[in-house]
Amino acid sequence: MASYEIDKETRQFTFDKSHEPALRVVPGDTVKFNTVDCFSEQIQSSDDLIGDIDFDQVNPGTGPLFVEGAEPGDVLKVYIDDVSVADKGVAVTYGVGPLKENSDIRTKIIEIDNEREVAFFNDIEIPLRKMIGVIGVAPSGEPIGCGRIGDHGGNMDNRLIRRGATLYFPVNVSGGLLQIGDLHGAMGDGELDGAGLECSGSATVTVDVIKNVELDRPVLETEDRWYTTAARDTYEEALSLSMKDMQRLMREPYGWDNTDIDLYLSLDGHVEVNQGCDLEAMQISLRVGIPKQENKNLI
Repeated sequence: MASYEIDKETRQFTFDKSHEPALRVVPGDTVKFNTVDCFSEQIQSSDDLIGDIDFDQVNPGTGPLFVEGAEPGDVLKVYIDDVSVADKGVAVTYGVGPLKENSDIRTKIIEIDNEREVAFFNDIEIPLRKMIGVIGVAPSGEPIGCGRIGDHGGNMDNRLIRRGATLYFPVNVSGGLLQIGDLHGAMGDGELDGAGLECSGSATVTVDVIKNVELDRPVLETEDRWYTTAARDTYEEALSLSMKDMQRLMREPYGWDNTDIDLYLSLDGHVEVNQGCDLEAMQISLRVGIPKQENKNLI
């Protein structure tokens, strides 16, 4: 199949069914999304504080990508071939998170050694864990800002969305309209002060279409686990949706009833928080995961 590239200047600040595609491809094609960091490269030194930037330029997503044959009721499969980041990134505090009362507003420019796969923070080295923060498809209804998360994906901030992972999105509009941005060199679960190691860079993905599959929210497949994901105003709502999604997806391949799946999830399921730094302004996002089993594919 063919390989393509989308320039970082071709970016959007909303997921919107009315956006003109930056590129059209067929299933099986590979596309490199070049991206700016979540601040649109407005922060260049430690003197540049986040309160001084133009917030209309925050959290862009490169694209959108139109995949031929993807129609509502289908699933867009996105395999992450690679994620690369620049040789420096930005870490900031900006008045959110559990420690906001105990922290000053600060910007740190973080140098990165991509050959050694480490970032330098004060006198320690942080292993790079390059990931995609913003990835999703257009919703069927009103536009949704790229800084928000929803059933379409969006600002998922899931640290497992990295090289070798596969995402499955429900297709809401023709072509899916995939957008990618907000790359991180590293990020802890929960993104506890509202920012990761924010980097410009690129994400290379291979896309495919799975016809006529029921899916309400994104599903993530890693080397050894399956994850359902959900974001809602409360932990209870997000957890309930994600667990019910997992229960529904497990029924056919496992051949178990709902109660056995409930029992199993309590024994071998995992609940992990993707994004939970600012619960006053943002929905909490979490994932429910199970180990992979041979010949038991959820999708």
